[in-house]
Amino acid sequence: MAVIDGQQARGAIKETHLPLEGFYEAITRMSALKALPTTAELRSSGYESACDFVIALREGDPEGLVAFLDSSANHAEWGGEARGEAVDVRLDHLIRLMIGTIEAQLDKPKADQNGRLSEYEVKKWMGREMISGAVSKSR
Repeated sequence: MAVIDGQQARGAIKETHLPLEGFYEAITRMSALKALPTTAELRSSGYESACDFVIALREGDPEGLVAFLDSSANHAEWGGEARGEAVDVRLDHLIRLMIGTIEAQLDKPKADQNGRLSEYEVKKWMGREMISGAVSKSR
């Protein structure tokens, strides 16, 4: 966000943080660009969510995952029209993928992965990400 004085505490926060509306816009745009399975692909493959679909490809068919991600039928180029389904459906798939990824990174047993994150889980994940980010930046 553009601010008058980024050196002031309030200006620095506005300059380095995304407002809620900006976050909504960012994930909506990302859902249009990201390679995501369609609802029909999920049904035909037997997976309940985009996260299950992507994890199964990553673990069982890495070459298939690369082909899926690279296929122009599954994503749009920057500024292009979203491909596949309506934006609200793609947004739902992306959010489920994000939540499922966080649950998996927290090493939650599959039976406990419910597509919901508690405040504690988010803080735990953020702490891990901040620590690993700081480690990788220091190298």
